Amino acid sequence: MEFVHELRRQTAAAGVPLPDDAVEAMERHYRLLLRWNAAAKLTTISELSEIVSRHFVESIAAVPLVEAGDRHLLDIGSGGGFPALPILSMCPDLRGTLLEPATRKWAFLKAAIQEMSFGGRVRVLRRRVTGPAELAALGPFDYLTMRGVSGHDTLLGGVADGLRPGGKAIFFVGAEAAGRIRDALPPDLSLYSSDPLAGRRASFLVVLERQR
Repeated sequence: MEFVHELRRQTAAAGVPLPDDAVEAMERHYRLLLRWNAAAKLTTISELSEIVSRHFVESIAAVPLVEAGDRHLLDIGSGGGFPALPILSMCPDLRGTLLEPATRKWAFLKAAIQEMSFGGRVRVLRRRVTGPAELAALGPFDYLTMRGVSGHDTLLGGVADGLRPGGKAIFFVGAEAAGRIRDALPPDLSLYSSDPLAGRRASFLVVLERQR
C-alpha cells in the first residue's frame, strides 16, 4: 500500500485524477518491476518516491494527449514499460504495441501485460527499429512514444509516414535532443508542444502532430 499512497499523493499534487482500476494495474506493474529488476536491469532508481515521480507520474503526463476511442499506441524501446504501461492503464480503450529488443526486458513486459490484465489489447514484440522505413511499416498508429531511446531525429520521416493524420508523437527527452527534434521536422509534422517535465528543467515532453 505504500506505493499506492505515494502514487495518489503525487498525482493529487499534480491535479491528476486516478481511477481505481488504473491504480491497481500500476501497483501490479511496480511490484513486478521490483521482482524482475535485478535480473533484467529495468531501472537504476531505488527510492520509492523517485520511482513514482520519474517513472509513473512522468508517464501519466502524456495521458491528456490521448483522445478517447479505439486508438493505437506504438512505444519504441519499452524497457521497464515506461511510458506505455501507465498510459495504457489510464486509457482503457487504447490499444498498445510495445517494441523491446532485449530478451529479458521483453520477457518482463510479457509478464507485466498479463499481470496487469490488459487482455488482447496490448502486445509486445521483440524487435528493434533501425530506420524510418522500418518504423513506417509498423503503422498506421495514432500515437508514438519514446523515452530513454536515442536517435529520435533520425526516425522522424518514419514517424510522419506511420502516424495517422492528426496523430501525435510524444518524446520524453533532454534539452539537447528536444532541440534536434525541433530542428529536423519533416514537412508532414508540426510542433504541437515542447514543455519541461514537472520538476525537471532539463527534461522535456516534446509533442509532434501529423498534419490532418
